[in-house]
Amino acid sequence: MNLSTTSLLGYLGAALVMSGAAAALYPLMLIPPSPAPEFGARGLKRAQALQRSASFRLLDPLLRTLAAWLEHLPLVALRSSIQRRLVQGGEWLGLTPDEFVALNVISVGHGCVFAWLLVRHSELQGELAWTLWTLMPLCFAILPWARLSARRQARFMQINRGLPRAIDLTSLCMSAGLDFPRSLRYIVERAFPVHTPLGEELTRVLWSLDLGHTRREALEEFALRTPTEPVRDLVGAVVQSEQKGTALAEVIAVQARVQRMRRSVVAEEIAARAGALLLVPMSIIFVALLALLIGPFVIRFMAGGLM
Repeated sequence: MNLSTTSLLGYLGAALVMSGAAAALYPLMLIPPSPAPEFGARGLKRAQALQRSASFRLLDPLLRTLAAWLEHLPLVALRSSIQRRLVQGGEWLGLTPDEFVALNVISVGHGCVFAWLLVRHSELQGELAWTLWTLMPLCFAILPWARLSARRQARFMQINRGLPRAIDLTSLCMSAGLDFPRSLRYIVERAFPVHTPLGEELTRVLWSLDLGHTRREALEEFALRTPTEPVRDLVGAVVQSEQKGTALAEVIAVQARVQRMRRSVVAEEIAARAGALLLVPMSIIFVALLALLIGPFVIRFMAGGLM
């Protein structure tokens, strides 16, 4: 009798929990998925990601469903920070801020599943199991942020490396009689394709100019998307030339010389830093060789073999 009563109470409790979960999820299920980005750079990146990755095509409906649920949460500051990072990361996967948060939620779910599998198959118990349950979801939650940060840094590095050459070509084109937009278009068509980070940014500058934005507005947007020192210096010099009425071709030529000097200085700094970094592995190799040469004699001496 006690067993049946306990079982009945257990079933009743499970039914109440499931009913409460269903009642809580029902309003969410009525919310339609958020629309996928279709226009602009974000729409282009989304289409490319859907075309290239089959796993992302499977994940896309779930991302948009969770993003529609998250739209009602007051995450203004978080959305602004994520939006800035996504733009600087080249509109990674064409994600919106809410979809990026949804990607983190899905990643945490994968971490929980992975932790459950490890605990079950390794039969861990006690504090070690709870530590694993805590660390695995946290590590999986960090993965999307780490991937986005790595993409931002790699993108900034590629733009900084290609910018001196682009400025040199712009200076040559403007010296040959082309104006600034035609020089950029020539560079994108011949030297920096659209699929490269710098070619993509120059293309977006041309889009802004074609839409009627001023040269200052287009370049300032470029500096916001790529907040590195070489880009800020270039944009600041061009904006200052407009304010003072200086010829743009002269400013671009000066910037070309400055960027070449900066590239030489950066190369020298990297070479000097590489020499300092080599000291650690060289010291380890030297100690290992010394141990190989002297080690047998030390062992024989300690064993009394040399007496």
